[in-house]
Order: sequence, then structure tokens, then C-alpha cells
Amino acid sequence: MEPQFWQLEHFGDNCALVDEFGRSVTYQQLAQRADDFAQKLPTRSLVLLQCHNSIESVAAYLGCLRHGQVPLLLGANLASELLTTIIERYQPDFIYAPCAQPKAGQAQSAESQAPSYELSARTTAKTQLHPDLALLLSTSGSTGSPKLVRLSAQNLQSNAQAIAHYLELTPQERPITSLPLNYSYGLSVMNSHLLVGATIVLTDLSVAQAQFWDLFNEQAVTSLAGVPYTYQMLKRLRFTKMKLPSLKTLTQAGGHLAPELVQEIATAVAPHGVKFYVMYGQTEATARMSYVPPSQLPNKPGSIGIAIEGGKFTIEDEQGQEITTAHTSGALVYYGPNVNLGYATTKADLALGDVNQGRLVTGDLAYFDEDHYFYLTGRRSRFIKLTGLRYSLNECEKILEQHGFTTICTGQDEHLCILLIADQDVSKQDQEEQVTRLKELVATTLHLHHKLFVIKSAALSEIPRNEVGKIQYHELQQKFFAEAN
Repeated sequence: MEPQFWQLEHFGDNCALVDEFGRSVTYQQLAQRADDFAQKLPTRSLVLLQCHNSIESVAAYLGCLRHGQVPLLLGANLASELLTTIIERYQPDFIYAPCAQPKAGQAQSAESQAPSYELSARTTAKTQLHPDLALLLSTSGSTGSPKLVRLSAQNLQSNAQAIAHYLELTPQERPITSLPLNYSYGLSVMNSHLLVGATIVLTDLSVAQAQFWDLFNEQAVTSLAGVPYTYQMLKRLRFTKMKLPSLKTLTQAGGHLAPELVQEIATAVAPHGVKFYVMYGQTEATARMSYVPPSQLPNKPGSIGIAIEGGKFTIEDEQGQEITTAHTSGALVYYGPNVNLGYATTKADLALGDVNQGRLVTGDLAYFDEDHYFYLTGRRSRFIKLTGLRYSLNECEKILEQHGFTTICTGQDEHLCILLIADQDVSKQDQEEQVTRLKELVATTLHLHHKLFVIKSAALSEIPRNEVGKIQYHELQQKFFAEAN
């Protein structure tokens, strides 16, 4: 049986964490730090942790898991109004928050540059916590939605085991924290590597910063995790031309990455012995539910792959009956020990047990092929009605992409809003000509009257995104199409 990833003593003097400020701790030292943090808390408390990718944040998180506390992970830089809403709604017993901002990448003095934190108790009524509740994460990652995902220790451990298995992780791995700790994908990178005794390189630097790549090579990093926006940025940085001799593995999740870019990256890194894993997951399933083996990427463009060890997918029709015919789209449902207990929207919900019972309705539409590899076709919520007919916003984007236009489609019933992503080097006149051509294409291809849609153009850098690069559709709608609301 695999040791639990929070049983840190198993790896003794192996280096567990090293940060951009030159500090490091062994697994034994990390266990001691975690226990020291937990000793400051009474038994079974709700602890709000505002996280950096730091030794202190990791130790606090692990201390909670080791001693039965329940951490609620949020980003250290969460907007004050969102933080206030969450505190008022859930009334945590303790808050562990930064008391000074780190100056990432500016110096190597651990004392002066590393983030520092303070633990404060709150005078609230004791929170009732279900015995199986181990962790709370926001449904929207770093943006801090007050709707929380309730996770158990089994959820966390089973997913860490499955990920470590299909990525073939060993103690020699040296991943870097290219994603926030409070984001389920970033957290799963941490958990799965702690499980095998690897060394995790901690930083809040962005892949767009030169210091990130200096640290990458200095620490001989072996793997990099990214969401689609990460890889879009890496393409612009000509990532495949960089000299990264220690790199062995790339992983991608957090949304759909264009098959063309998947193939471009996989083809470029394969001669260097680098494996590229395309994956699919949700916070509700503790981060990851499926993956495409690197050897299958050329054969399965656009696929989310096969279910992880211990998991299973089914496709259901509108009546809830399982679809058993290949290439027939329906609702994607996942079964596995990593499925969360349920949601929380109020403090009282923290006392609830396992509502989901290992079954997750993902909200995605999908089909499987003859080899039982799965493909997403859209989100149930990414539909609008125009003249009484349903239009998939994802399908609209794909159709326009086939004609050479990169777009983001949003809207509401009876109004389709299309944002054309313009190249930075294109002149204003050329942009206007592209919009004109796109209008003609939408009218003829989607068969829509011009009064049913509106088109704007913007640079990629203008798109509202959260800290992990996911498009914020509501903010995008307000920014570019307020008059269509």
C-alpha cells in the first residue's frame, strides 16, 4: 500500500522543497515544520490559508492534513472584497495570511525576501466539520468563488497515487511550481511528487519572466505543468528553442489546448526525450480524471484520453441512460475515489457528508471512439439559443477556426458575441478588414442574420483571465460587449 503523501518521514533526509530564495528543507524538516504549525491550533479547526508557493504555505497545508485540521486554500493576492465575502460566509476559526509581500526574483537573501506570515485566531462559534472533510478549495481556483469544493483525505491520496503511477514519478523528479498551490492542478503536482519523495522547486515567478528560466536551469527542473494559456505564452516565447537539458516531462490540463499546438509541442520536444502528457480534470475530482499517453498523441489529436487508474467515464443521453455507441455525444460522467464529497455554499454545509458517492456529472459533453478514448464537444453551459435553436459556443469557435479566425464566443439568448483575436503586428485597417470578412463568414456559415451577432477585435493580452490563465467569460462580456447585455 502506498504511504500517504503527508507521511513525510518516509523519505527522511531527501530534499523536499527548495525555493527561489536559496532555502531548502528535507522531508524530515518539513514534517517538523508541519507539526509545529499544527500545534498552534486546537483540535479540528477550520483554517483559512492564503498561499504563496512557499515553504511556509506548504508546511501549513501539510500540518493541517497531518493533524485533522481543515484548510481552506486561497491565493495570497486574492482581492480584499472576495476575501471578506468568504470570511463572512464560512467564519474560519483561524486565518494564516502573509504579513509582507515577497519580492520574487530580486535577491537571494532568505530572511529579507521570502514571504512571511501570521496566524490569527477569530472569535467565532466553533465550526462543525464532517469527520471526512480534509480540504476546501474554491471552484474557480485563484479568483476565490465563495462556492467551495469539499474534499476528503481519500480523494487527495487516491488522485496523488493515480497521477504518480501514470507519470511514472520517482524520487529523482524535480518539478517547478508554475501554477498556484491553491489551484487544484497546482496542488496535485505538489501532492503527487511528495508521495514519491521528489524535490519540489517553489516559486511564484511566471513563465513569462526570465528569472523563472534562470531558476529552472539552476535547479535542474525535470517537469513543467501548464494550462492552455501557459502553452500559448510558451509558444510566443519560442519555448521549444530554449536550452533546457534537465527537462523530461511536460503536462497540460485546465482546459482545451488546440490539437495543432499539442502536435507542434509534442513533435518539437520528442527528439530531446521529453514526454508531453495532455490531461483532463476538474477541482471536483481533485484535479485529474484522464490523460493521453504521449505515444498516442499523434493518433488521438484533440482527445482527453483514457480514465486514470481507479476511475471510469460513461456517456449519458438526456434521459440519463448510458450511451454505448462510439462517436455519439452525450453528458460526460466520471466515477472514481477522487470525486469530491460535494459543494459548500454556507458554513452549515461543512458538516455534510459524501453527497456525490464517487459519481461526478462533469458538465461537459463528450463522445468516445472505437478505442474508448474520449473527446470533449463542449460545455452544457456553453450554449445559447438563437431563433429558438441551440448554438454551441465551442462549436462556433471551432468552425471559425477552420476558416482561419481565432475567436472567443460568448453571448446570451438571441445574441451571439464574437471576439476576434488579432495579431499584435496587424494594423488597425487590417483588423477592420478581418472583422468585415468574419461578419460575412458568420452570416453564411452559421446562417445568422447580422442583427443576431456582434463582432469586436482585441489582442490576446487584453483577454480577462484569472491567475491560471482561464478566460473569465463574464468579465470579457462586460468589457467588450456591454451594449449587448
